[in-house]
Amino acid sequence: MRGAATRARRLLLGDDEPRSVRGATLLPSVTGAVTAIQHATRYAEWRRDQREPRPLVHYSRASETHEWVRGHLERSGPGWLHLRDARILLSPYGVVPAGTIAQGIVAIVEAARELGFPVALKVAEPTVVHKTERGLVRAGLTSADEVAVAAGEMARVMANEQVEVLVQPMAIGTEVAIGVVRDPGLGPLVRVAAGGVATELWDDQRLLIAPVTRADAQSALRSLRIWPLLAGFRGQPATDVNGLVQLVTAVGMLAYEVPELGEMDLNPVIVHGDGCELVDVKVRLTPAEPWDPGVPRRLRRPAAAQGG
Repeated sequence: MRGAATRARRLLLGDDEPRSVRGATLLPSVTGAVTAIQHATRYAEWRRDQREPRPLVHYSRASETHEWVRGHLERSGPGWLHLRDARILLSPYGVVPAGTIAQGIVAIVEAARELGFPVALKVAEPTVVHKTERGLVRAGLTSADEVAVAAGEMARVMANEQVEVLVQPMAIGTEVAIGVVRDPGLGPLVRVAAGGVATELWDDQRLLIAPVTRADAQSALRSLRIWPLLAGFRGQPATDVNGLVQLVTAVGMLAYEVPELGEMDLNPVIVHGDGCELVDVKVRLTPAEPWDPGVPRRLRRPAAAQGG
């Protein structure tokens, strides 16, 4: 009995000397043990949930998209897409960047008038870096004169009177980031996170295996620390969560149907009561590389295959 009590004491309080106990998993601390039990419990609950089927591939859309992507890669090679090309790729999936591309001060002012003031201007060239620091992003412009002045300054910085500028309506809401990354083993993953310039600082994100179901998208959003802002915090009106869920599932289908989509970043997506505004869109194409077929992409067996 004394030996059993000693072993129990070591299991509860921790033991600096590594040893094995038959039938028991040793963890370095009580905190580690509780955390492990918590993860195991959540995983068991997740497996018990009724799962909806994953979205089906839209074969005609996927075929047309593959043809366009292959042609673009042959002409331009891998790399970041110009916004005009990104729109061609994304539009069939209902992922539409906000704003209008215009060239020249007259056209830029006209585009701003059509969208309605206030507006924001941003140089549309994807290879230009540090746009904000260089004065190539201007927000809150409330008149045609302000737009003309800002467009002229951008043209001088770029030394190009016909520089392409993205004209966007100003949007107010909660900032969310949605992206696509590719894992060598798991394949395409959809990232859902708190958005804006401090997205890495907040480290408030979830990764989902593509394609993404509505239930999984909803669950991922609810798990974010910014969820109260989306749901309506302290009497504020709720945002268009259904539209945001639809955007996440659409990005998941895009990532799954287009293996050449090497990376995508939608940040920020401004979510408000009337929908979602895609303010900044970055898309990178690469030659398709299949993920490791030896790594399972599914953490549970299909419901039909599970035993009682």
